[in-house]
Amino acid sequence: MTAQLAEALTALLPLLIIGATAVAVMLAIAFARNHWWNATLTVIGLNLALLSLVAVVRVIPIQVTPMFIIDGYAAFYMGFVLVTALACATLLHAYMGTFADNKEEIYLLLILSTAGGLVLACAQNLARHGVKVAWVD
Repeated sequence: MTAQLAEALTALLPLLIIGATAVAVMLAIAFARNHWWNATLTVIGLNLALLSLVAVVRVIPIQVTPMFIIDGYAAFYMGFVLVTALACATLLHAYMGTFADNKEEIYLLLILSTAGGLVLACAQNLARHGVKVAWVD
C-alpha cells in the first residue's frame, strides 16, 4: 500500500467508521430488535468516528478525489456533525423509550444522515468557494 493511499484512507476514517456502524446497526435490527443494543451500537460508532478525527488532523489537508477535499474546515465541521449526532443519539434513547412501535430504525436513519453530513462537509463544490450562481428567469 502506497503512502498516498494510506493517507487517503486515514482521512476517510470517520466516514468508513460511520459506514461500518450503519452496517452493524442494520444487522442488529435484522437479527434481534433491542432498543438499548441499537442505541449503544450507534453511540459507540459515533464515538469511534469522533476519536478518529485525531488521526485525520495529522494528514490534512488532503485531496482524496477532485470533489472530495479534507482540510481544517472539513475536519472541524465533521467534528461538529459527529458531536451533534452523538447528542441526538443520547436524547433519542430516552425519547423513544416510551414509543410503543418499532423504534430501532431511527438509529439507522441517524447514522445514515450523519454519513451524509460528513460527505457534505468535505465536498468541493461551488457553494464552498462562495461562488454565486445567478438564476436566469
